[in-house]
Amino acid sequence: MYKILAILVCFISLSRNAYAHPPSDINLAYSQSKQAFTLTINHRVSGKGHFIKQITVKLNNNDLQSKTYQFQNNKNIVIFSFPAPGHKKDDVLSVEATCNRTGPVSKDFSIDKVLEQYNLKGQAAKEASPL
Repeated sequence: MYKILAILVCFISLSRNAYAHPPSDINLAYSQSKQAFTLTINHRVSGKGHFIKQITVKLNNNDLQSKTYQFQNNKNIVIFSFPAPGHKKDDVLSVEATCNRTGPVSKDFSIDKVLEQYNLKGQAAKEASPL
């Protein structure tokens, strides 16, 4: 009897997270007019119980920005903007987005490469275009 109960408990706990998944991608954009970066976290959800719980941004492994959420307003993405830090050559922004059910996904961005890509896009990139 205990074996059946144990198997049932395992099945229920696994099925709870069967449709949960970590964010699928993290994109970084830059707005020259606002002097700010915008993160777009791709995370498709179907209800209020599954969401991006936290976004953490570090500059060269030092905490820069962090935001905690109780739910996800958009069923496909979370957008988070923050002021562009002063930077030196080879600075790296590290972003971690944490799903409340499956945990974190992280991605690193070279600030120099992001700004270089922005400059190559010309006038069309004036307002926070994804890079």
